[in-house]
Amino acid sequence: MDTLCAIFEEWYIGDGTYPLLKKGQKVNLSFYAELQEMYIHLTKDKYLRQQKDMTYDFCGEVVYRHPMDDYGQTIIVVDTGRMMFYIECYDEDDMYTPGTYVAGRGNLLVDYYIWVENLDEYPNNPPDIFYNFEITGIRKVTVSEETQKEQVEEVEVMEHNNATLCYFLDLRFITDAVPRTFIEI
Repeated sequence: MDTLCAIFEEWYIGDGTYPLLKKGQKVNLSFYAELQEMYIHLTKDKYLRQQKDMTYDFCGEVVYRHPMDDYGQTIIVVDTGRMMFYIECYDEDDMYTPGTYVAGRGNLLVDYYIWVENLDEYPNNPPDIFYNFEITGIRKVTVSEETQKEQVEEVEVMEHNNATLCYFLDLRFITDAVPRTFIEI
């Protein structure tokens, strides 16, 4: 897998977490999965298979677990072989411990800052889940006022406005050194 698609929520821009991104830009990003389903997997498979746009089937090993006391949640990091991402679980989901294999389906999103914000506080050497990409496409998702249906259009540069729901980022893995893309807040 040399490419992937991920959701970039519009509110990240208004929140001051990320700059406006543009097609062709090189970025360094981390990701999380918003689950449709996840379960313990008995074999030690690792994969990340794109179903459509930002929706992926995955299987991998839980390599890190950290409770987020202020949020009543736990973050786990799953290694799919090609890349790692985090998943927010409820604290009572204590079956997802390091060494456990999980499989599931979900949408891949750019980290909304929860991983970055607390990175210095995570104990036990948290894994590096940042990857370098070139943005090969940006698709803006809006809702038509007339039809109330989603509309998707290709754009060259993001813009901050209340009409945009999110962006789909089409990304190509690169080996170039790229500084972290988020804005220090």
